[in-house]
Amino acid sequence: MIRDGRASAYYSQWAALGCIATFADGPDVATREASQHEPTDGLMDWAYAEGGYLIDFDTKEAIVFGLTIDPEEFADGVDDEEMVAANAAFAEGGLVYLQHIAPRWAGWKLAWDDHGVDAFAAHLKKRAIADVGVEPDSHPPNTSPAIEYQA
Repeated sequence: MIRDGRASAYYSQWAALGCIATFADGPDVATREASQHEPTDGLMDWAYAEGGYLIDFDTKEAIVFGLTIDPEEFADGVDDEEMVAANAAFAEGGLVYLQHIAPRWAGWKLAWDDHGVDAFAAHLKKRAIADVGVEPDSHPPNTSPAIEYQA
């Protein structure tokens, strides 16, 4: 999360699998949910990160990546109907997912980026924010480019 030029990061061993549904609920819900997890001072290597999101309140930009999950396996704190809807939209592709969640992100530039935490690191570097440590890029270079959508 980035606010007033300062970044904070959070980690959970299990939250990545439900993050696209949490993120779908908009910046306030996504921020509240993320901040309930363990604070960390650095981003993990891409190979170990199954999902996550970056929310920059200063620039109104957000980046998300992850996988879908069966709502029955991860329903704690997430609206089941939204999880089903977010999963269905995601199944049709990153752009459809971003279009589905756009009403809860009005005025934001949204990106689906399979580069994951490497995309977060690039955003932090672009903003010259060093509050959260970043690893060298680790994602395979042949991944699709980010999908962006202006909500």
